[in-house]
Amino acid sequence: MNAFDRRALERVRHLPGERLRGRDFRAQAAIDDQLRWWHNRALHQAYGVATGMEVRDSATMKRPMVGAAAVEISPGVAYDAYGREIISPFPVRRAVPKIGDWTLVVSYRMPVRVEPPPPSPAPQLPAPCPWACDIGGVTTAVFTWVPPPAAPSRDAVSLVTFRANGEVKVHTTFTHAMARPLVASGETRLGFTPWIVWKVAEVGSLGLETEVDTSAALFAPEHGVPCYFAWLNEVIEVGQDSDKLPQPRGFFGHVAPGADHRRFTFRVLMRNVSLTHGEAANRFGDTGAWLAFGEHLQVCWLGVQCLTCLKDLQAEDSGE
Repeated sequence: MNAFDRRALERVRHLPGERLRGRDFRAQAAIDDQLRWWHNRALHQAYGVATGMEVRDSATMKRPMVGAAAVEISPGVAYDAYGREIISPFPVRRAVPKIGDWTLVVSYRMPVRVEPPPPSPAPQLPAPCPWACDIGGVTTAVFTWVPPPAAPSRDAVSLVTFRANGEVKVHTTFTHAMARPLVASGETRLGFTPWIVWKVAEVGSLGLETEVDTSAALFAPEHGVPCYFAWLNEVIEVGQDSDKLPQPRGFFGHVAPGADHRRFTFRVLMRNVSLTHGEAANRFGDTGAWLAFGEHLQVCWLGVQCLTCLKDLQAEDSGE
């Protein structure tokens, strides 16, 4: 990581009546840019071409082949490994080097305003990203020829490679839109939760357990086991004329191993925990009292399933 990304972020604050200068607005814009770039690379894992930036032979407007004199890159948007937006609002033409192996890359630069290129007699490609071309001709893209990198560059995105042996490779590194996780929640019916005694062969009865059905959430099996969070909700009568109020207890609940996309098992450790106020802790595993008390308990749960994981994206990019 370069010094550009190691810069500490600051919060810009202004006082009433303060005279704001141009550098104040530039400082605020720079901080907003950094926060947006951190968001892009942390949450969206953005790297590569998002839209457009198709490389064609400038003479035929088809896929570049051996002997092409120049290439034309259509308008588009890409992201480098730092999450910075690389915007090219107009078609760009670059001559192809004649000797050696060369890769055309696009990298980020500070925004500058550019004029549209003059009309060309060759047929023009339609702009695939009109929303990017409506920014008034501001570009952050620099197209350069470099020797083919051994590994993907963090500062640039490779578009096409011409080799001396006649091989032409158009790179297809595209960003993936963020797949929002599927989040679902639910609860068991109070008084109708099917509790059973949780037993372990070595130590005997430890508490209660129940199987929670999550099939209504429609979690997909191909996306793996959801991450389940579960907790107890206890409601008991406090006094003869009082309303039902939650009472805190020292129960320890957890989601047992073996969950899948349709169900999970929730266990409650109740050994050595008193079931009523003022009563000594139950040290001998009174399973009958546990089951009776289970009528006052319900399980509330939250499930989160990531629809696209990084492993799937890497396998797709590598062609596996």
